[in-house]
Amino acid sequence: MINRTAAATLAMALTMGGALAADDPARAQLEQRIKLTARLYGDGANSQRIASSGHARAMALLDEGRVHQAQAEQALAAGDLAAARREADEALRHISQARKLVPNATARQAEAQQRYGQRLATLERLLQAWPVPAGADPAAPPAGDGLADRQLAVKVLAAARSQAAAEQFDEANRQLAEAEGHLRFGLPRHLFLGLGQLGPAGARPHVEEPPQRGERHAGGRALQQ
Repeated sequence: MINRTAAATLAMALTMGGALAADDPARAQLEQRIKLTARLYGDGANSQRIASSGHARAMALLDEGRVHQAQAEQALAAGDLAAARREADEALRHISQARKLVPNATARQAEAQQRYGQRLATLERLLQAWPVPAGADPAAPPAGDGLADRQLAVKVLAAARSQAAAEQFDEANRQLAEAEGHLRFGLPRHLFLGLGQLGPAGARPHVEEPPQRGERHAGGRALQQ
């Protein structure tokens, strides 16, 4: 009887030991995750940026996330891995959302700079594909041929480059958008007039004329002056 009891106890101990061994990797991984999340909340610069931003939602997310982080640590200490994992997920979600609402100035600047470089390259390729005709005066192009918009785009691009040189990439991107608007309006008119000169005399190809400024295009939105 004693031997049977001892054998049953040993079997139970072995079973429990196996279960604990299986939980060890999961627990260790969860502990590491909770520690990493705690570092995010403990980052003074990160918390100060959110707290000083005045962004009510970001500040609320930070406070709520800290509660979830504390509950994750308590659940882990109590051995409730499921609850600890759930609270850790919530803590990470809250801090991630708060950081997105109040982005790091350095990261935001880098993103704006990258966007500027990509957009500038696109507009420069478009200008290269739209050369000024030989003999035309780029400073005083004929009205209605689209070249006036090209010249305006060139001037705005120069201003955008100056802003970028001063690391004012938000303003530079705004000016690139303005230059793009000039090119999008002027290039179709330039192509329309060029196509109208093709073919034998009196056989002008049918090309739908681009809308004038102030007219509505197919999308229903009026082109701006």
